Amino acid sequence: MFKYDVVMLCETWTNELSDVNVEGYVRVSKVRQKKKHSKRSSGGLEVYFKESCIKGVTLEDWELNEDGLNFKLDKDFFGWEKDLFLFFVYFKPKDSSRKDLDNDNDCFETLLNKIASVSDNGNILIAGDLNCRVAERK
Repeated sequence: MFKYDVVMLCETWTNELSDVNVEGYVRVSKVRQKKKHSKRSSGGLEVYFKESCIKGVTLEDWELNEDGLNFKLDKDFFGWEKDLFLFFVYFKPKDSSRKDLDNDNDCFETLLNKIASVSDNGNILIAGDLNCRVAERK
């Protein structure tokens, strides 16, 4: 279906019952915990790796935060000089109603710690929805 080796989707609204498999791809997903009174799921990350690439991809631990995935793409498998560390994240907006589910785990802090732990071991690619705002508040 896709001609790409990797496809990343953010804010998918998927949950553990969602069937969103794509022929020829291996899906890695992270669904959000549904809030008690929500009518539907929200957020969610989906990454699809072409089956021919998956042997070179390792899913690394992202710890407690629901809004990040971390992959190591092996240099030897792909024929690169260095490994590639792919961080796919969704940062909640500052005033998100989901902040109460974080248990004091900050996605930005987690990302910085992950980058620091691998920065000497390869290249880094950060993708996703960072919900960044660059402006002055009045």
